[in-house]
Amino acid sequence: MSEKKDLRIIRTRNFIIEAMKNLMKTKKFDKIKVKDITTEANINRSTFYYHFEDKYDLLNKILDMELENLVQSYNIINLNGNIKETGNKGILHLLQYFNQNASFYNNAFEIEGWDALQKYFKKRIKDLFLMWIKELTPNDKLSVSKEFLAEFYTSAYTGIVIDWLKNKMDESPEDVFFQLKTITENGFFDCINK
Repeated sequence: MSEKKDLRIIRTRNFIIEAMKNLMKTKKFDKIKVKDITTEANINRSTFYYHFEDKYDLLNKILDMELENLVQSYNIINLNGNIKETGNKGILHLLQYFNQNASFYNNAFEIEGWDALQKYFKKRIKDLFLMWIKELTPNDKLSVSKEFLAEFYTSAYTGIVIDWLKNKMDESPEDVFFQLKTITENGFFDCINK
């Protein structure tokens, strides 16, 4: 009985998550009400609140799950291979994912008066950079601090991705990746002196 109950709980949570993702493809987050979510998921209001505190909690859970699944599914850190090549493929994979889910993320990042999403996104990306730095430099030999290096690239990458999403992605993921890769590998002064 317990296993059956757990499966029902998981299935109901998934219905709610899919309902929110579907709604955010066509509707701004600020315009979505809990009633819209419960109608789309075909559940009652109390069921929604059993699983989530509010629509902000639901959105955070979706983003957490999506980014975690994305990182895990691609196996961004692959210590048996070339970490630089794997990392580059991972970044391109992330950009392609955002491109495929543009309407959802664009609506998510346009929440007025709520910068928690951007902070959350930045934290997740920073965790990813810190993970890469740790794996690349197990002996701690760096010319700058790990924290500073992670913060620098996190700010740059998240700023670019959010602006790219907000500007309706005029460039392809491959073009954005090429420019990020070029700047990362060559540095500011080499890019302007070529």
